[in-house]
Amino acid sequence: MISFPKPLQQDVIRSISTILEQRIKWFKGKPEDLFNKIVPKLKLIQFYEKDIIYSQDDSANLFYFLFKGEVQVYMDVSHKLNLKDILPELNNFNLPLANY
Repeated sequence: MISFPKPLQQDVIRSISTILEQRIKWFKGKPEDLFNKIVPKLKLIQFYEKDIIYSQDDSANLFYFLFKGEVQVYMDVSHKLNLKDILPELNNFNLPLANY
């Protein structure tokens, strides 16, 4: 793997951190050391229409931040479900959550 000079690495991390803070509410105001740990591990992945990212009951070992576009969530439930009660932290990502 190519290793860039430390000052260049820090410039890239700062630039990406600024974009993340502007686009994803959860990142706003987070400490610099968090970005120093997270940003080098981020990977840009492009999904296409009808791609399945996770299926229900899959074990999720990755976390995705939606940078552009939209995602549809389908769940098999047998009772009324309020996503805000189950995943309140999703509100930090500016997601419109509905009752089902």
